[in-house]
Amino acid sequence: MKNQIHEIPIIMYHRILNKKDVELGSCYSEINSALEISEFITQINFLNKKYSIISLSKLIAYLKGEADVPSNSCVISFDDGYIDHYQNVFPILKELGLPAVFFIMGDCISGTKKVRWLDKFYYILDNTPYQKNSDKFNEIVSDFYRTEVEKDNHYDDSKLKTFIRNSSEKDTIIDKLSSTLNVKLDLDKINKKLYLSKENIAEMLNNGMEFGAHTMSHPDLSTITLEDSEKEIKDSGIIVRNLTNKEEIPFAYPFGSQKTYNKNIVRILKENNFSCALTSITGTNNTETSLFELKRIDSANLELNKY
Repeated sequence: MKNQIHEIPIIMYHRILNKKDVELGSCYSEINSALEISEFITQINFLNKKYSIISLSKLIAYLKGEADVPSNSCVISFDDGYIDHYQNVFPILKELGLPAVFFIMGDCISGTKKVRWLDKFYYILDNTPYQKNSDKFNEIVSDFYRTEVEKDNHYDDSKLKTFIRNSSEKDTIIDKLSSTLNVKLDLDKINKKLYLSKENIAEMLNNGMEFGAHTMSHPDLSTITLEDSEKEIKDSGIIVRNLTNKEEIPFAYPFGSQKTYNKNIVRILKENNFSCALTSITGTNNTETSLFELKRIDSANLELNKY
């Protein structure tokens, strides 16, 4: 059927925390990847009033020309599979009767004793006994940075994070950093504190939520071999399919800028029966948008008087 062209936003969320947890997890707040629950409720109420919030699967059907959707449609998405999606988001969506899609990392379901490298990094910075941004903290981390990077003696969080992100020795560097800043990494404890469990996911599925794959360990796919990228994609897809009992599932690129994927990554997704792939590139979507380059609007940049 031939559909009227609509411009449909997909809103991207990460962590949704109460005020106390936002303050304790300051790293997430500093990079605008955490919202307080009250701010999330304000946004959801606004979106629910302005838009017809639909599931991602309905959007895909529309983009493929298989169905129509309201002209003011909108999709809500959440990345990384945090436990606060169950504790703080799911009850609100359930009460309002709204669908959403959640992208989870295969390695980081509660009980696996695994923690994403970036969450380890933030945990260390937020839990070091040296007060963050104190003179002692800056001295210690600057020395660590010079030792590891060997080319730039000016430290900041984003530089060190980028260095680790692009390194093939992530675990080794993270372990050195935890030792340097005197933070013990109890991976089982952190894993259970941070991520959704299979039981959480099952309950959310039974109440209309959708789930997609976000790789196994959240690497920048452009920085690893194509063979490793394929394994990250395929293995995470198997886990999500087993959890959802669905053959065709969506995918979200880790980090999601245009540099983090390419035609070979897209080919792997298509060959492995993924329905679509979401980026973090800002914009809306219409029937001309590639299903494997769907754009999103970061909730941190959501101007309530604009969208």
